Amino acid sequence: MRTVIKILFCLTLISTEAVSQVVVANDKMNIVYAAVDNPISFAATGYKTENLVLVASCGELSRKEDFYNWTICGGDKFSKVIFSCYYTSRGIKRLIGTSEYRIKSVPDPQINFGIKEIEGSAHLSRETFLRVDIKGFDFVLKYRIKEFDIEFCRKNSDIIKIKNIGQQFSSDVISEIEKLEEGDCFCFKNFIVFNECEMIDRRLKDAECFKHIKTIPQPQW
Repeated sequence: MRTVIKILFCLTLISTEAVSQVVVANDKMNIVYAAVDNPISFAATGYKTENLVLVASCGELSRKEDFYNWTICGGDKFSKVIFSCYYTSRGIKRLIGTSEYRIKSVPDPQINFGIKEIEGSAHLSRETFLRVDIKGFDFVLKYRIKEFDIEFCRKNSDIIKIKNIGQQFSSDVISEIEKLEEGDCFCFKNFIVFNECEMIDRRLKDAECFKHIKTIPQPQW
């Protein structure tokens, strides 16, 4: 998978007076994503790149030599963006082409628990790390964990529920982790994650439950 998707605007000039027809190349679904940098490359027949300016109906454009980066924060407020390409020279500014794209939210991320699982069993310790990843997505987007619930179920004992604030285990959670014995169970639920550009919290519905074991046997090769 490529780590970045480039959207190419080929603006073909019909005449010097008429607005050009927009031809979009190498584009599968005519979409751009909120909360990430979308590299936008463009060209127009008969014009030098330095005389072309791209304008977006929403979001922010920053020029990077022969292409732009387009970004929008709080993208759930907009459903589409129109890119307009202008020719500028000696104070003259003329529209030569436009293209409309749908704005799409990035897919839900997934929690990486950083633990080895063998047939539903795992070893949980205070050093266990939690990370938020988006699998199969072409853009880099960093999420942080805002809070989550963790439940401890010991043999012949009541379930202990703790709400953990932040990405690191709280002292209360660490205290319960250190009491775990072979065969006890623990379960992660109700993750809330956030990204600064999205401006919204995402609640992840998936829950992961494991049976605790003291050590995980190394595979025999």
